[in-house]
Amino acid sequence: MIESCVVSSFSIDDMLLTFDIKSVLEVGYALEVESVPRSRSWIEGICNLRGRIIPVLNGHRLFGIDNKKNEAGRFMIVQNRLQIVAMRVSRINNIFPVDLKEIQNVQVSIKERSPLNVSVFDGSLMVGGEILHMLNSHKFF
Repeated sequence: MIESCVVSSFSIDDMLLTFDIKSVLEVGYALEVESVPRSRSWIEGICNLRGRIIPVLNGHRLFGIDNKKNEAGRFMIVQNRLQIVAMRVSRINNIFPVDLKEIQNVQVSIKERSPLNVSVFDGSLMVGGEILHMLNSHKFF
């Protein structure tokens, strides 16, 4: 039985989130994003990632969070079994191991204007006095 995993943490404004490191392909600063007319508000556009066209999600809009700091952000490239996506986030934080026994029920409230629901989260955990919310890439997109 798996008792731990390694996660990559990132922030969208003041919200701390993680993906299992196995889902994270890379992080970066610059992607050339082309907008897609009449797409959902949280889809920033598409980009060419080494010959593969992938969607680019705007993390602030996706979670219904105002970009108060007007951050240009970083990009996190994430995959699941079916798809690869890029997501604009405020900051890339740390990579660290997590004891799965420390994960608690989800303690996050999703903003009404967000297209997400609580099912995209595996749980929450306390690290260094801060709550991190664990996203499941297989349920997320």
